[in-house]
Amino acid sequence: MWSFIEFLDGITPPLTRYCAAVAGTADGEDAAQEALIRTWQHRDRIPNEKAAAVFAYRTAYRLCVDALRRRKREQAALETCRDTTEPEQQLSDRMKAALLTLSPADRAVVYSRAVEEAAYREIAIRFGKTEAWARKRYSLALRKLAALLDEGGNENGKGTV
Repeated sequence: MWSFIEFLDGITPPLTRYCAAVAGTADGEDAAQEALIRTWQHRDRIPNEKAAAVFAYRTAYRLCVDALRRRKREQAALETCRDTTEPEQQLSDRMKAALLTLSPADRAVVYSRAVEEAAYREIAIRFGKTEAWARKRYSLALRKLAALLDEGGNENGKGTV
């Protein structure tokens, strides 16, 4: 049986560098950690260190791609609220109305991440929850906003916010 601790010592630095190169430093570090957690969770099914490395890198790559896609969606959603002095002035009337339909917790998460650019870890600490909770809550809130804004755009024939 192979030693996960020895494997971890050897793979952590190169896997973290790999993920940082693919997805950027913050998202890359998160992806590397998540990949190692998933490798740990599946260690009983992995026959040796070489297979574990393949599993970890493959998982890390998928997580990095997901992070890049998520970042792209976030940037697209936030294009409507940029470059004015007051945060309230950054939002169109449709965006304000859509935000008001979210729960207070979802609005706080969106505000923290989108306007304050807070890290998921910081958001999780604010709510006394896990980082995974913060990521999921933000992702769900963005989907709700996108659906609401899309519905509003289709009703009046306009697709912009």
